[in-house]
Amino acid sequence: EKTFEGAEKITVTIDYQTRDVDYDWINIYDADGNDISGKLGGTTRTTKTFTFSGNYVKITFETALWSNNYYGFKATVKAVG
Repeated sequence: EKTFEGAEKITVTIDYQTRDVDYDWINIYDADGNDISGKLGGTTRTTKTFTFSGNYVKITFETALWSNNYYGFKATVKAVG
């Protein structure tokens, strides 16, 4: 989790590929605890970008560690303002 002092918006880009959304996933939350992204995961490599107001972001992930045949997760976070 991170607070970006002075930021008005945050952009999070997630690149992911996992065994299954039921076993490996990631979520993005804002300062109010709202789940911005929903559960992200799945066997197709995917990139999604989320932009929301505020200066705080929390990223959580869960993994079952059953397989190393998938890319995993990569998050890029940018503060604007």
